[in-house]
Parts: sequence; structure tokens; C-alpha cells
Amino acid sequence: MEEMQKQHTAIYQGLGGSFDVYTGHVERVPRWRVNHNLEFAYRLLKQSKRITRQIHLLRYA
Repeated sequence: MEEMQKQHTAIYQGLGGSFDVYTGHVERVPRWRVNHNLEFAYRLLKQSKRITRQIHLLRYA
């Protein structure tokens, strides 16, 4: 990843978890959840370590 960022810095900025999905480190969210804007809920259930980080983001909502 570091080597890719050196070669193409602008491409990988702002992708978030997309790169993890692309490389196969994280499975894709089922299409129906994406269509119903429930991707965040699926991620919270599958990756429980995100909960504390996401709670802190609520103050900016």
C-alpha cells in the first residue's frame, strides 16, 4: 500500500474502505442493504471495533 501511495498519491485518498473491499480484506455489503442506505449498519455489525469511532462522529451529524 505504501508503495502504491508513493506512485499514485491522489488516487487512494478519500477511498475509505473501498480499497479493503477491492483487495478482498473486507467482504462487500449485500446490494439490498446498499440500496436501502443500510451499509453503515452492516459494517457496524460485522466490524464491532468501529462502534466507538462512529459514536464520536454523531456529534458532527
